[in-house]
Amino acid sequence: EINSNITDIQVGAFDNCQFLFDVFVEADNPSYYVKNSCLIDRETKILIAGAANGNIPNGIVEIAAGAFQNRIGLMDIVIPQSVKKIADGAFRGCENVSEITVDPLNEVYYSQNDCLLSKESNVLLLGCQNSIISEGVEVIASGAFDNCTDLTEIKLPSTVKTIMPGAFSNCQLVTSLYISENVTELTGAFEAMISLSNISVSPNNPKYTVVDGCLVEKKTNKLVLADKRGII
Repeated sequence: EINSNITDIQVGAFDNCQFLFDVFVEADNPSYYVKNSCLIDRETKILIAGAANGNIPNGIVEIAAGAFQNRIGLMDIVIPQSVKKIADGAFRGCENVSEITVDPLNEVYYSQNDCLLSKESNVLLLGCQNSIISEGVEVIASGAFDNCTDLTEIKLPSTVKTIMPGAFSNCQLVTSLYISENVTELTGAFEAMISLSNISVSPNNPKYTVVDGCLVEKKTNKLVLADKRGII
């Protein structure tokens, strides 16, 4: 519970609170209030922290970094019309999310096949265990699928060009990875994939190939990633 004397809460103050299921603020607090189990800055309308059962209320303009980070009880994410900015890492590590939707009237973001995407840049910002990465996506953001522990297969559509570092970190049940023809940057994207047993690459990819279970840069022969069959 946040009493009336607390008037400055830093972004990230509630990172990694896995079992946060409710938030309380005294009614006479001049700086913060709670709605739908979400802690909100009265002046800026920034959502500072949300509980695992929190529903993001319309009227919020920004979701702060770490607002829902590692909330293992969070099952679905609904982005309302009013949200203009979702900071990096706002939902990182929410391993049990199975559904992502965005109000169709939102001007900045949209959802498709349980993925959160930017309307302006075709960047996939967030995915979950049920996501299907659709044609049209060009960039997969850092942390987009971080800790999606129920994800078992990654198949990239032909439009994907860049996969940012940490995009698929700690996806420990993924067994199959397909790299499509236009991917030219993926350094550090697939960390801690302990179950990976099959890597395949489009024969039309100009930069990468697979040799004996190892993903290799064609030009430099640099080893990028190995699956369980990998022979160096």
